[in-house]
Amino acid sequence: MKKLNFILIIFLFTNNLFSGNLIDFVVTIGGASYQAGVTITGVNITAMDHESSGDGPVKMDYTGYVTLTASVGYCKVTATGTNITGNFVNGQWNGSIVLYGAADPVTLTVSDISGATGIAYKTIYPGTYSKLLYIIRGMQHTPGTFSGYSGEPEPNYLKTYLPFSVTVLACDAYYNKVTLFPGVSSTSVRLNSFSIPNSVTPTYKDLRDSDALGEYIFDMTIMPSPDETKNYTIMVEDIINTWVANFTKPLYFISQNEYYMWAEINGLSYPLTQTAYVIAGVPFDVTIKVSHSFGGPPVGGFNEAVSIKAIKVPGGENANPVYSGLISLTDGIGYVSISYTTREQIKILPVYDNLYQSLYYVTKVASNLIDVGASSPNSFSLTSDKDKLRKGEKANISVEVKDIYSNPVSATAVDFIIKQGGGSLSAESVYTDYYGLATVIFTAPDENLENIISASVTINASVQTKEIKIISSKTTTDKKIVKNYPNPFIAGKEMTQIEYYLEKDSDVELKIYNIYGKVLWTKKINKGSDGGREGGNTIYWDGKSDNGYIVGSGLYILKIKVKNSDETYIIERKIAIKK
Repeated sequence: MKKLNFILIIFLFTNNLFSGNLIDFVVTIGGASYQAGVTITGVNITAMDHESSGDGPVKMDYTGYVTLTASVGYCKVTATGTNITGNFVNGQWNGSIVLYGAADPVTLTVSDISGATGIAYKTIYPGTYSKLLYIIRGMQHTPGTFSGYSGEPEPNYLKTYLPFSVTVLACDAYYNKVTLFPGVSSTSVRLNSFSIPNSVTPTYKDLRDSDALGEYIFDMTIMPSPDETKNYTIMVEDIINTWVANFTKPLYFISQNEYYMWAEINGLSYPLTQTAYVIAGVPFDVTIKVSHSFGGPPVGGFNEAVSIKAIKVPGGENANPVYSGLISLTDGIGYVSISYTTREQIKILPVYDNLYQSLYYVTKVASNLIDVGASSPNSFSLTSDKDKLRKGEKANISVEVKDIYSNPVSATAVDFIIKQGGGSLSAESVYTDYYGLATVIFTAPDENLENIISASVTINASVQTKEIKIISSKTTTDKKIVKNYPNPFIAGKEMTQIEYYLEKDSDVELKIYNIYGKVLWTKKINKGSDGGREGGNTIYWDGKSDNGYIVGSGLYILKIKVKNSDETYIIERKIAIKK
């Protein structure tokens, strides 16, 4: 039993050796120093356990991989071709690496996804002189890389006919600066702009000189003819050691003889890609700028007056000026506040064709897009495409909302109700569309009615209402037709319903005749009364004569005489009486 306990204790102790948390890595690299780009063998990285004090014992169960980074330049693990090792075995990795950046020393950092790190230091010296590089303000020298630099020349720094500084460096194959030139008798370098006239101070420079030691600053001026804003290619070359790779790069130069003039809206500046949203009639800010490059700094001393005009989008430059005065520019910049009253999309374009310092500006640039929206609702109209409907027919009831400048106003709530009569509406509340229209469908009732539809819109914080009338008729809307039902009907026991349509209020006289032409029943109606109103009308006859006698079965003639200010006419219908 004691022996078994002893074995268990050994097992637990042994197992605990592998169960600690990873704390860091120990990195060892043999040798004192290496040349950049040369393979470094015998690199060992060991994962360390957190359980002990100090660096602790090896974490034998660590089987991950780590990433290597160098303080200068790229780092490569030769086995993987990247800066990532393979998996660890028994907590260790052994292999070879390449460091491309030169420094005394280069800091090598290893890390894994847990955040554990390890650091080693190694002196890396540059290789032999084999490349040239130049740096312009805004570019950064990045030794130990395959391009040698990062960044681009500072915008608006390079200008024609103005000097600029160029730093030239003698480099090894990986753009580490070289200060020693064993076996090289001369490093006479110069700057060249090919066929473009230029001035360079000094004309040549030996980078081995004590005031250079691999790096020297030249002053250069590009003097093209014609003087244009464009790319010009600059090259640094070693005229003695022609085997040295020349460094060439196109650079964008700004001509001092070209001018760009553009408009900015409400602080939306270059590159003018945003849309400015303004309200019709509400002032917005316009800034006019003049520069030697679009988006560049304003030209000092440009103290001229320019005008501006609106360009419709889509459209062109033929729109009327939106501003009828001149904007005075001081040192290439001017400000004005204007308003535009038409709801549409526009841009603001500077209008200036005067001679400035014997040179015309080259390019006019319109502002960013301006989306002019309608102001608040100021008025509305209510219309219908039909004013007379038979039962079940439909009419489109529309409201058009406009602002004070007669622009259509969208997204405005319009409330509809049937104030009088019957029928139905497709909706009770509708928002106006882009064209300022809100439309509902009215369906006529199965009744002869005068239907009043009301529409309400909030104007200047108060609700305003308008009404429209639609006449509905159970029968046809033909004034020459009269109907009755039932037909035939039983006199004295039921009534027949007589329906007819009037185009306007009229005096109406109804008469029932027997087949011999004798008048049995008469009813007179004044215009505007029930039965004499515009639209569908309904009158009932119970089959009795004016004397109150029930008429006998047979065929009778109904005649309706209609008289109004426009015309007088008679319509007829046969009515049958049954037993």
